[in-house]
Amino acid sequence: MTPVTSTIDELARTATGWPRLDPRDTDRYGVFVRPDPTTCRAQIELHTLLQRQFGLIAARVFPPHATLLGNIAVTAGEADLLARLATVARRHVPFTMYNKGLSQFNEGIAYDVHELPGGAPNQHLVDLAVDIERELGPVRGRTDTDYMTGQTSTEGFRAHLTVAGQDYTLRRDLHDEVWRYAEELAPAVPDSFAVGSVSVFRFHSDHWPSEWWKDMTWHHLRTIPLGEPAP
Repeated sequence: MTPVTSTIDELARTATGWPRLDPRDTDRYGVFVRPDPTTCRAQIELHTLLQRQFGLIAARVFPPHATLLGNIAVTAGEADLLARLATVARRHVPFTMYNKGLSQFNEGIAYDVHELPGGAPNQHLVDLAVDIERELGPVRGRTDTDYMTGQTSTEGFRAHLTVAGQDYTLRRDLHDEVWRYAEELAPAVPDSFAVGSVSVFRFHSDHWPSEWWKDMTWHHLRTIPLGEPAP
């Protein structure tokens, strides 16, 4: 049997580019798409079931979302951050995202919402994510040293709604069992949902380089509509 890795710290010691963070550097920000209410409820139900049955909580500590740019540290104030994101939002029109259903995703479990029905990437979604990263580039901090703040690109970005996250990744001994359990219990969800806004959150943990899900808290800062002209 493969031994169970107990913390991300153990992985960090053998992974290039995963140095420890300054413990005082504890705030992060995420820019998200919120799915439709039915899909939000399905995510929450699965999070709860996986916590109660297997003790998995890393996905559950977040609000339901698909990440556009996640867990970034910034060098500017929140007013500047929100103003930059409002500028991006005005450049993009509302669009539709399509849900291909539950899948095993990068050693996690997630609803795959990245593609159009024909299998091509959803270009409206990709363009929005890349534009957000470009606009926030000048005020981002620790991008190259914080493993939780990877770059978005058309090659590396794939939108998803996480059902089982980092703590599931560490429990390789449970992968098959948890996948079968989640697949059988997954609620029915719409095959598409409209995206008319982005949501901005602040996150706090004292353990970003380790088991951050054990103490992470969050605060919803703002929902920013797409396509609205400047006041």
